[in-house]
Amino acid sequence: MRNPDHAGTPAHLDTIDVRFGIAANNATMMIRRGLADGGFFDVPADAYVRLKRDPVWHAQLDLADGLSTRYLFFNVRRKPFDDVRVRQAVAWAIDRRAFVKTWSGRAAPAGSSCRPECPGPCRSAATSAPDVARARRLLADAGYPNGFSTPLHGWTDEPRPAS
Repeated sequence: MRNPDHAGTPAHLDTIDVRFGIAANNATMMIRRGLADGGFFDVPADAYVRLKRDPVWHAQLDLADGLSTRYLFFNVRRKPFDDVRVRQAVAWAIDRRAFVKTWSGRAAPAGSSCRPECPGPCRSAATSAPDVARARRLLADAGYPNGFSTPLHGWTDEPRPAS
């Protein structure tokens, strides 16, 4: 049903069919076969690379920035992350450029919870290349000259794990 409160130019559609729960790989295939006109999902990295190089489909990719941020978080009330030097060491050890590669270049490294495109003083030296020597010095200063072990939990994109 058309929106009776819409004051602009009438739409060329009577309805829009939105489907939820379709995996990104399946959605990409549906669009390529003409079974869907588009979607709001992350194009899987391998499909993105193929579509970006395709003479027909490269113009169909529309990267809408959702201002999402991927990050590591720490329980700062528990060792070793209760020490700011340990958190800084982790920040200096991470290779954000490698993370950008895993997203087929569809990301921008950040050194804080602010994205690089955000205005204001949210830039960080941690957006540069990793500095493993600096990270090791910080860990040694914090009492971890040989590093430490800790579980790290996260997720994958497709398929998402059940638990």
